[in-house]
Amino acid sequence: INTRWQILFDRSSYSGKTLVPAGEFINVKLAWKLMRQLQDPLMLCTGFLPPWCADLAGSCHFLFPLECREFFTSCTAFGISRALHSMQQRVQGSSVSDRPTEVRIGRIQREKIRVSRARVLPSAIRALELYASHRSMLEVEYYGEAGTGLGPTLEFYTLVSQELQSAKLGLWRDSWGTSAQGGDADMDTPAPKAADPNDGLGQAPVQTGYIRGFHHICVARCTNCTTITFPRCETHTCMLTKRMSDSVAQCHRCEVQFEGGGTCEHCKTEGSLSLEWWMLSDEEAAYLHAAFPSGQSAIDHILLQCPECKSVNFPGTEQSLIINRGGQMTSMSGRVMHEQDYRAVTRHVTHSCSNLPLTKVPVRLQCEECAIVARLVGGTPEAEEGTDEVSTAGESDRYVQAPFGLFPAPIMESTSAPVLQHFRFLGRLIGKALLDQRNLDLPLSPAIFKFMVGQELTFQDLGTVDPQLYKTLIKMKDLVDERKANSSADLKLDGCALEDLCLDLTMPGYSHLELVPGGKDIPVTGDNLEEYIDLVARTTLVDGVEKQFSAFQAGFDEVFPMRHLQVYSPQELELHIRGDIEDWDVDTLRASIKPDHGFRDTSMPIIWLMNTMASMDRLQRRLFMRFVTGSPTLPRGGLKRLNPRLTVVRKEAEAPLKPDDYLPSVMTCANYLKLPEYTTEGTLKKQLITAMSEGQ
Repeated sequence: INTRWQILFDRSSYSGKTLVPAGEFINVKLAWKLMRQLQDPLMLCTGFLPPWCADLAGSCHFLFPLECREFFTSCTAFGISRALHSMQQRVQGSSVSDRPTEVRIGRIQREKIRVSRARVLPSAIRALELYASHRSMLEVEYYGEAGTGLGPTLEFYTLVSQELQSAKLGLWRDSWGTSAQGGDADMDTPAPKAADPNDGLGQAPVQTGYIRGFHHICVARCTNCTTITFPRCETHTCMLTKRMSDSVAQCHRCEVQFEGGGTCEHCKTEGSLSLEWWMLSDEEAAYLHAAFPSGQSAIDHILLQCPECKSVNFPGTEQSLIINRGGQMTSMSGRVMHEQDYRAVTRHVTHSCSNLPLTKVPVRLQCEECAIVARLVGGTPEAEEGTDEVSTAGESDRYVQAPFGLFPAPIMESTSAPVLQHFRFLGRLIGKALLDQRNLDLPLSPAIFKFMVGQELTFQDLGTVDPQLYKTLIKMKDLVDERKANSSADLKLDGCALEDLCLDLTMPGYSHLELVPGGKDIPVTGDNLEEYIDLVARTTLVDGVEKQFSAFQAGFDEVFPMRHLQVYSPQELELHIRGDIEDWDVDTLRASIKPDHGFRDTSMPIIWLMNTMASMDRLQRRLFMRFVTGSPTLPRGGLKRLNPRLTVVRKEAEAPLKPDDYLPSVMTCANYLKLPEYTTEGTLKKQLITAMSEGQ
């Protein structure tokens, strides 16, 4: 009744309201019986739950409370280790004993990845290609930053969610950019201002950061004798890192240049110097000098280089570099070494590199040049991340404007491959977020959640995707009925004759997409109006998005099968993915905040903080949550369900500064707010808002 009643009212405006409260359908006895089955460890480990459990939970999920269905999903969809972990957490939570559990079972493994903040979307795509199918929990850290754990991981999901809303990806229906997509937007109507996602909390402009410990340096290699030299600027005691062209490198501080194609000083071969670009770490530079065989001025060596990130490794032992003997990597003691021996210990500039074999590069190293590298590496600038994005940053300034939620745009054959790749990634991302219980700040259309829980999209769902188009098609359906009742009636839409609208059989807003072959040359008339309505609705909800949905489901199924989501309603699934929205009052905050280390419930800064938080509007609440936790959203259940609990501690001032001179600071990995003991509520509010706005 609650999910299907709209089909009885074809002409009514779409409404997601339920007719009967969901609690009226819950069967307490069935829920108790299901929970008893799920608490049997043997059944969980063998996967032999009675068939009725999955059948009833999937087809009649309304019979069970949400908590019961959540436990069912964690026990049946996420793997044995997570099932046992969930069961143990439940037993511990319901235990009245103060005695801690002696044996821990079902421990969830964690995998740590490192990503580039300026290349967060490509890094995320590559990382989930490698780790989406793993049952371990993903943790993220950023190059050049020390933080790791919960906070950076939540921020990672937030940043990726924002990047997926970029207009340049062409994934979503865009009420701002239909004219740019070849649509028939009214040119006299000013385009609305492009809005950042997340209610104004969009990503800051792309800025170039630096990757600690790595240097993108120019290297000259002779194609004849393989001798390596390191072009440098003696004035600024650094190696050359500025790439002017494929054959020219320059100092980052002056106009000292080095051009390839010159004569090798060692073998005297003309035009044999070729420029290469290496990603050299501080550790490798130091090892190259320290491990150079004593008493020798030059050696033949084989270096190993990642074919993706260009990071280099100079293989050897603790005592000496290896020697190239007949194409084999040989230690000074005569032992033959192999590339796979060094693959696991090679330090890459990015963890998104796949486990491809390292490229063997024969080189002739000189003792003098190796000593110069060790001396100059300290003055050489660290490698910049995101340099490719700087030139195109303007393209990322606009986000899709979708006031009714993100829904796939009808696909074009010319752009289908990259679009489908991104939707496959989106499936992996949402699946991994559900598995690890991470929120995504991604305002998807209710129709997408309906698809995810296995419900078929109907004509009424067009009202949630594009309400204006839906209303127009409803009016056109009235014209069809009018024509059926009176074949000679003049068809007018909002007082305008149908023929005067100059419609043809192309997709509204996407004139390059024909609804039928040759549709741009077929006008819409009273005779084919009904066909036009059906084609528009079907293209919007089915044919035009079928490939995107298939790619999305394929990516999701790599994490766990999407069929397990059928135990939820679309609204419940949205809460699990996007998190909760709640208004804060003092009573809610008092139950959710834990004062500690210098503060008590009665401390004035705590009281002022709760007053300030209670007065925040929705945008400020999102800013506060992102500042404290790394994510602007709340978990399902609101602030009180935050884990770890929001803890506020006193931040000590160091003389001669006073508490009012400090801004609040945070530890996002522990939801820890360090609050100075301000003298007035006004000062606290001012400093907190400054920190929230500037400290993202």
